Amino acid sequence: MIKRWKLQKIAARVDGENQYSAAVTDEESRRYEQFVETLHNQVQTLPQAPTLADESMPAFLSGIQEGLEEPAFGRGRLWATASALTAALILILSLFVIFSSGPEPVRATEVESCSTELDGVTLQTFDNRDGVSTVWVTMPESDLW
Repeated sequence: MIKRWKLQKIAARVDGENQYSAAVTDEESRRYEQFVETLHNQVQTLPQAPTLADESMPAFLSGIQEGLEEPAFGRGRLWATASALTAALILILSLFVIFSSGPEPVRATEVESCSTELDGVTLQTFDNRDGVSTVWVTMPESDLW
């Protein structure tokens, strides 16, 4: 295992610092030096970040200020709006169900005919003007006891 101070010296030499120009002798240090050199060369090939001219700085800062003052429409607002609309829809549907004219009343069916096989029992049907049919059953008093 290479000591930390030795790793730092190898990295400094690869970066071009002359005070660490002594060559490495052991195999592990040589492999680390090759790794750092490869990494250093790869970083050199990356495009440089754009620079901002001094005269562009006020416009740059005002753009940042606008972004802070007027935040973009984010997902939090989208979910809040969707939730509010869903709650309103549920409320409207609930009120519609509560205040709608409930189910149709049950209408009695009209009795077309009736009969019995009991002796002495008579049946009569009556229909009122609302369409409700009534069946009247009459039995002899002797059959009640």
